[in-house]
Amino acid sequence: MEGSKKFLVYEFMSNIGSLADLLFKASVRPAWKYRVRFALDVARVLFYLHEECRAIDADENKGAYGGLKPRAQDRTLLPSGRRML
Repeated sequence: MEGSKKFLVYEFMSNIGSLADLLFKASVRPAWKYRVRFALDVARVLFYLHEECRAIDADENKGAYGGLKPRAQDRTLLPSGRRML
């Protein structure tokens, strides 16, 4: 790394659109078992960001990716007083 610059590195994810579009605008909407899984996966991501790494998730942009797994995207993270690595 160069100087004090910090980077977030993500795995490659084939984007199939926003989670909102998938849930509300798609011609074929996901079954309820998938909707519940989406909600639980997003809750796990938010819990991790707020409780484990002590960052504030200042962006509500969630996407749906290959395998219909929601992922956080376009992150805006604000430190919450604890030094982040």
